[in-house]
Amino acid sequence: METFLQLLVSGVAMGFIYGLVALGLTLIWNTTAMITFAHDKVIMLSAYMFGLTFMAVTGVVASTVATVVIIGVFGILIGTIIFIPLRHKEHMTSIMATIMLAKVIGEIVRLHYGATALPLPGFLRGQIHIGPATTASVYVYIIVVGILLAVGVQVFISFTKAGKAMTCVSVNTTAAALMGINVKKYMRIASAISFILGAVIGILLIPLFDLSLNMATMIGLKGFAAAVVGGFGSLPGSLAGGVFIGIVENFGAYALNPGYKDAIGFILLIVFLMIKPAGLSGFFRRDTERVKPDKATRKRGKAA
Repeated sequence: METFLQLLVSGVAMGFIYGLVALGLTLIWNTTAMITFAHDKVIMLSAYMFGLTFMAVTGVVASTVATVVIIGVFGILIGTIIFIPLRHKEHMTSIMATIMLAKVIGEIVRLHYGATALPLPGFLRGQIHIGPATTASVYVYIIVVGILLAVGVQVFISFTKAGKAMTCVSVNTTAAALMGINVKKYMRIASAISFILGAVIGILLIPLFDLSLNMATMIGLKGFAAAVVGGFGSLPGSLAGGVFIGIVENFGAYALNPGYKDAIGFILLIVFLMIKPAGLSGFFRRDTERVKPDKATRKRGKAA
């Protein structure tokens, strides 16, 4: 029972990390139809920014606020100079642009801070007891923060004027523009929210991976897998896909071999692409019924 609870808590926690990454990717995809491959570097940059601010200011709240605000502004900037101008270009052009953005961020951090991993002692360390099980306290923080962020994003999308306008942009940018909605403005807002989610993820990952250049590489890949498993384009599905992967990979690695842990998420990705491309959200989405042609149409079809 103790092992089961430990695996469950850590699996749900890492699942929320993957789900929040997927949520950020989905926000950008829904509004700009672009897939970004720089999200893991945004997470890494946020972690470094928080860590060095934390060591200088010695305050969690001040460091968190500073990191979130700066990364949010950075998200608006990237949305303005990359996501919005390239949204109508070939997919390969936009993909290469985000890959180069990731390279630029990685090299800037490497040149400025060096390639050596930096620990951050005293931040979210320690253990906590959950019934008979003992687990790292950071997992509990991740779950609590993940739930708050997920609820916050859903409330923003569903009940605020800006969120509803962003939904309109996601559904049809042309119709949204014709209705007087400033499409580019809400694309920038979506980019800012996505980057802010990345900033929070980076902060929460520090106790698990320390500050290192590759601390979020695998997290970014699994976040993409979570978006696909949950149903690409679905916000609730992104979180569901992340939690599903987190739990399955934890128990799968325990049952098989810890060395297979990273492979399990990508195996799930392949399985869903082959069997259920609509992802988990597809189980709750009714398929559109085909309209049966009438007799006259069938006759014309046969004659053709």
